[in-house]
Amino acid sequence: MILKVKKIIFNILVNFLSYFVKTKKNRWLISIDGGGGSKFAENAYALTNYIEKKKEIDLKIISKKNIQEFKKRSIKLFSLKYLNSVLTSRVLIIEDDLQNDIPSYRSKDTIKINLFHGAALKKIYHSSFTVKRIYQKSFLNFLKKFLVGFCFTDEYDLVLSTNSLHQKLYKKAFQNKKVHILGQPRNDILLKKDRFSVKKKIFKKFKINFKNDPKIISYLPTFRDSKIQEENFYNLTKSDTFKKFLKKKNYIFLIKSHFYYEDNFKLSFKRKNKFKSKYIFSLSDEFLTQDLLKVSDCLVTDYSGVYFDFLLLKKPIIFYCYDYKEYLRNDRELYFNYFDDNITPGPKVKNVKDLIKSISNEMRESSYKKRISQAQKLFHKYQDNKNCARVYNFIKSID
Repeated sequence: MILKVKKIIFNILVNFLSYFVKTKKNRWLISIDGGGGSKFAENAYALTNYIEKKKEIDLKIISKKNIQEFKKRSIKLFSLKYLNSVLTSRVLIIEDDLQNDIPSYRSKDTIKINLFHGAALKKIYHSSFTVKRIYQKSFLNFLKKFLVGFCFTDEYDLVLSTNSLHQKLYKKAFQNKKVHILGQPRNDILLKKDRFSVKKKIFKKFKINFKNDPKIISYLPTFRDSKIQEENFYNLTKSDTFKKFLKKKNYIFLIKSHFYYEDNFKLSFKRKNKFKSKYIFSLSDEFLTQDLLKVSDCLVTDYSGVYFDFLLLKKPIIFYCYDYKEYLRNDRELYFNYFDDNITPGPKVKNVKDLIKSISNEMRESSYKKRISQAQKLFHKYQDNKNCARVYNFIKSID
């Protein structure tokens, strides 16, 4: 309640003062919170690291996390510094929804950038039957806009895409023509050549014997709109057969769930002692998703768009779709044919037995190498580490 009152007061104040206070062209305000499934806006984080080195930009950073590297530039929500930054920043950069990432933002005379949090497999915004009502130009949303701030999707001056297919889909989803193919800033992190040091850090965290050089299988399931059955996430870790398989093959199984479930997920594992294995671990948000992908030898996912990023590494992907029909019925429709190997280049499995078989086969010699390479070209116009530079230069060109 107190937070809502603060938002209303700040929003009315910002709207009123925006008629008297001018924005500064070189002042940019960026939020590194709210990055889709990771709870941490990794596109915004990567871009922040890049912009911070640009002396011509007065960068201000919003984050609820205590990130030491950005301490000097960070501002506290609803403080006087925050009010000043919101009023005077010309460029506003977010990765999710502007009204959530930069509360009580200034709408007048600002450039609004949505980096978005990745290439989508499931339908988003106005393309999704279950989601579009949230963003409709309804009386309620106009009231929200007046009271606490609300950014309609067609108000963004830039929305990122990695390829022409998603560009077309996003123009419809955002009801916005300003979707441009520039690549994702976070993939600069993914392609950075520091795999060994990142792997060592993860192994140290979980006290894994680095000398044995175990292979890493990462499991990144997506968010469900409908009520989730907790056991669905545990069926792998409950399987003695799966645990024995990991031990025999010397594989480490790293789980990073969507942030919506993350806290409860970790607590449940701790409370119920579900793991009972030295080969299964749950990663917290102290590790970037891109760093996890970087050290992974194989990715297991369901309907998450994270696999689009993983294509850049040309490593095996397994699609664990145990609830495919239920997901389509109760959660989201998908943009593509899920079982088209040209779109999802990897085996589709629905039970633990087939998952074990597919991991064994793909880790030995992937039968999808050619299709992975083709999908990489289809979904990534750029396959370099210059995404931050392209995005930065494009933003500077807007006015």
